[in-house]
Amino acid sequence: QQQQQQQQEQQDEQHVEPQKLAGRSVVPLERRQPERSAGARAHETGGCKARAWFWRRQGCCNGLACRHCHLCCAGEVRRRRKLNAATRKE
Repeated sequence: QQQQQQQQEQQDEQHVEPQKLAGRSVVPLERRQPERSAGARAHETGGCKARAWFWRRQGCCNGLACRHCHLCCAGEVRRRRKLNAATRKE
């Protein structure tokens, strides 16, 4: 699992900047704030799908039209994954 995480981080570093792909500007990570994307509709109920790319250096190139939640905090995807794994073990 740790090896998979390292591979993912390496892929993230090699990823082409989204603004070059989509012609959209992405707020630098240091100044990025949560935003209400299209996928954030179910955020309050916990029924949203967190967007891990939003909190990475290259950001999410889909912007507000993204079907994933941009309101979830940076570690939410990992937290849910661990919770699901623990639930399956029981």
